[in-house]
Amino acid sequence: MRGSSSRRRLARIVGALGALSLALHLEAAEWRLSRQLALDTTWSDNSALSTTAATASASEWQLRVTPGLVLRADGGRVDLNLAYSLNYLTYPAGERGDDLNHRLQANAKTELYRDRLFLDTTASIRQELIDPMGPMGGDDFANTANTQTVYTYSLTPSYRTPLGQYANLSLSLNHDGVLYADQGESSLRYGAQLDLHSGRSTALSWGLNARYNLITYEDDTESESASVRAMLDQTFTPSLSGTLASGYEILEDTGLNHRGGVIWESALIWTPNPRTRLRLGVGQRYFGWTPVLEWSHRRKRSIWTASYQRDQTTARDERLQNTAFVFEDEFGVARDPITGEPRPLSALDAAPSKETFVTDQFRTGYILNTGRSTFALNAAYRLRQGEQSAREESAMQFGFNFNRRLTPFMSATAGATWNYNEADNNTANNESYTLNLGLNRTLSRRLSTRLHYRFLEGNDYTENRVTLGMQFNWSK
Repeated sequence: MRGSSSRRRLARIVGALGALSLALHLEAAEWRLSRQLALDTTWSDNSALSTTAATASASEWQLRVTPGLVLRADGGRVDLNLAYSLNYLTYPAGERGDDLNHRLQANAKTELYRDRLFLDTTASIRQELIDPMGPMGGDDFANTANTQTVYTYSLTPSYRTPLGQYANLSLSLNHDGVLYADQGESSLRYGAQLDLHSGRSTALSWGLNARYNLITYEDDTESESASVRAMLDQTFTPSLSGTLASGYEILEDTGLNHRGGVIWESALIWTPNPRTRLRLGVGQRYFGWTPVLEWSHRRKRSIWTASYQRDQTTARDERLQNTAFVFEDEFGVARDPITGEPRPLSALDAAPSKETFVTDQFRTGYILNTGRSTFALNAAYRLRQGEQSAREESAMQFGFNFNRRLTPFMSATAGATWNYNEADNNTANNESYTLNLGLNRTLSRRLSTRLHYRFLEGNDYTENRVTLGMQFNWSK
């Protein structure tokens, strides 16, 4: 399941899902198509990220041609967001061969039958880091052999129906896949979920949830899990409510002992106004305590969010949560992504493997938009403890970005990012700093230009990079 075979499998799956979803009630949806073309030239003084102690690699030029499109449908029984770009990279001086990279993000929600039967589908193609402890150039330009293409997809049909006036039933099936082009064990998951919740809105509500998942890897190993939970929600005041859940879980992996046991969780939810929400709780699973924190505070021009959780995860779970493009800004406003501008590769994800981790994760972010200026600050921390290897890994990231509209046709950007990865109590670590500066100029309704500078410093290397680009856009 490597390279071309992975791409063929994804193409067949996406084609089948798209044909089924989009063939339904297309005449009632509002369609919007945006076509884009980006032309960029990039110069780097150390694209291979050679160590300063070794002979520095020669400077390198890259030309990038990126045609792309954004397709959106809204209304009727179809809700579709799709963005795709093809990156063609060539090196005029012949330092290395030409390369092609695909990026895709497709999300579709389809109502198959009258508020009863639904189908949710997703598909993505993107470039990701192979080893977070290796050199990190940040995108597919770096000549480090530390990136690969990852394909993911999911298919979730669901059936929902009320059971009289007192309960609602939802039954869903799930199939998803995570396919690696080069390194890692590709895998498929088959699952089912049943949800039964109280119908009428009252001060005390209840729910019942049952799940089953089977993951198969290409080396014929398997991971199986099942759980059942009962939940009670109690509203104390208009701004304060509480939840209590209890149940049982069973997990089984090839080569790992059976795990499981009683699970429970209790939490308080405080919503003093429609813009502020705090959820604070604690629970327990077979691997120990599971504290939970969820915080969000929104104002007209700013958003502050924070979250902390402890859960069982895998590398494939993290890949399924990643996206190649986003279709909304931080304030929930719909936008067309820029397909010609590569998104930075995340250094927070685990290396592709089958191992199951107990993961502690904290994230926080603050965004302020004053109209002419946007300031964003974010921080993240992940601590993983491998259940099979007992290996401990941590990843930290801190960054900020500032964008200022200088004139109606010109804007400036500045940002910095710090990444730190550590394994087994600092027996191995990887640290990097990145500084970005840029100018963007709108020349016409369809044409814009950009000039960006980036400085990167890693454990034993530095890189200076300059990019000059043009972006064409056609919409209808």
